[in-house]
Formats: sequence, structure tokens, C-alpha cells
Amino acid sequence: METKNQKIKKSKGDKCSLPKVTMIIVLVIFTLYGLSLVFPLIWAALNSFRANRDFKRYPLDWFNFAKWDLKNYNILFTKEYNMFTMIMNSVFISITGTILTCILCAMSSYVVSKYRFKGQNFIYALAITIMLIPTSGSLAAQYSFMVDSQLIDTFFGVIILNTGGFGFNFFLLYGTFKSVSWTYAEAGKMDGASNFTIFWKIMLPQVVPALFAVGIITFIGLWNDYFTPFMYLKSHQTLAVGIYRLQQSFETRGGNWPVVFAAMVLSSVPIIIVFSIFQKTIISNTVAGGLKG
Repeated sequence: METKNQKIKKSKGDKCSLPKVTMIIVLVIFTLYGLSLVFPLIWAALNSFRANRDFKRYPLDWFNFAKWDLKNYNILFTKEYNMFTMIMNSVFISITGTILTCILCAMSSYVVSKYRFKGQNFIYALAITIMLIPTSGSLAAQYSFMVDSQLIDTFFGVIILNTGGFGFNFFLLYGTFKSVSWTYAEAGKMDGASNFTIFWKIMLPQVVPALFAVGIITFIGLWNDYFTPFMYLKSHQTLAVGIYRLQQSFETRGGNWPVVFAAMVLSSVPIIIVFSIFQKTIISNTVAGGLKG
């Protein structure tokens, strides 16, 4: 016969078995979901090393390493396709836009969160309202502005459109600045520091992790941006636009998908590396910023 203690342990074990089974099912589901997301990228990467003729004839023969070469990648860097120029254009727009966005968002969120002035609540409400307006609602006015300002087909015009002091980045830094004690600024004032010195040398270093997360998110968004360069930067192709036009040009010639796959890999690998290295920083600071706000 079972003792009383054995029955208690058995009942506890029965109660704990259900959550374990549930966790296993959830783990299996999410594993399959993750594989479904990773599989297309792996498939494209493997086929990017194959000749177009072999790909069309044997599309599932991925692991025939004997027929792999770097010919498709070499084609992209020829004068005809000029992938290097596309990469440099994307790097310039992404880095410049990221730096300006971080500076503008840091300034605007700091002022609104730490200073009391007339119109403070209005600016905060305006930031929320701007986020609610769909992009298509302002597209006509935006295009008219670019034409009237003669900013069409210029890097400066695209960078202006991709930077700003509001949006999600504003709310993230607003919440982070809100959590920083004002005593740091008061100590700086006692030492004779100006308002700009307090912001730049005292308060801004307090939010560097959140600012770093904002920079990474902004960089990824600008790197992957297709619409803005396609609309306003006709003569200077970025990677996103260049891959689309490369695909169109190959379709008219009968298709050379391994070269398109090689271009996709070149555009995806930098973002995957950046996100893989800094994913903990992004997640921890975006969540923390939202909770502190």
C-alpha cells in the first residue's frame, strides 16, 4: 500500500506533468514556425552558389558541393550590375539617417520629458497623432514638397524623409529620460554647466543603452527601406531597389535566379549579423523604455 507521503508526491507529479506537456507542444510549434522562417533564406543561400542551368534542371539538388562556385557573386560586382555602388549607397543613407534620427529624437524627447513649458502637452499629443496618420494619407503632400523643394533624386532629400524627432523612437527615449533623476542636471547647474552641456555630457550618457537600441532599429529600417529610394532616388540605387530591378531585368531575359539569390544574401547577411549580436540590447531597452514611460 502507498503511504500518505507517496500519494502526495504522486499527486504533485501529476499536476506538474500537464504544464510540461504543454511546454513541449508549444516548443515544437515554435520550432516548426522558426524553421519555416529560416528555410527560405537557407534555400536561397545554398542555391546562390549554383549555376542557373543546374538550378532550373535540378532545383532540389542543393548539397551538390562539387558544382558550387562564386560565379554568381562575381557577376554582381561587374560594371553591368554594380552591386558595390548599391551597397555604398545603402550604407551612406543608413548610417547618416541613423545618426541624425538618434540626435533629433534624443533632443526632442529630452526637452519634452524634462522641461515644463507652454505647449508641452500639445507636443506630446502631436507626436501621438503623427503616429496615427497612415503613410498613404500624407504621400501626395510629401511628393509635392519634394518636387517644390527640388530634393527629388538627391541623397539629402531621402535622408530628410527618413529622419525626424518623433515616432516610436521618441516614445522610447521619452520614457527613458523620464526615469533619469533630475538631480544630475541640478548638480551640473551648480557647477556652471549650460543647458546644452547638461544634456550632452550629463543626461545623454544616462540613456546610452536605449539610444543604442534606437540606432540599431533605425539602421535596420533604413537598410531595408524600399519605398523611399524607389520614389525619390531614381539615379542612385540602394540594395533594396537594386535587387528588385535586377529581378525584373532577369525575368525579361528568361530568369537567372541564382544571381538574384546571391544579391538577397548580400543584402540580408549584414542585418542578420547586426540583429544577432545586439538582439538582447534591443529587446531589453525597448521593453524597459516602454515600462519606464
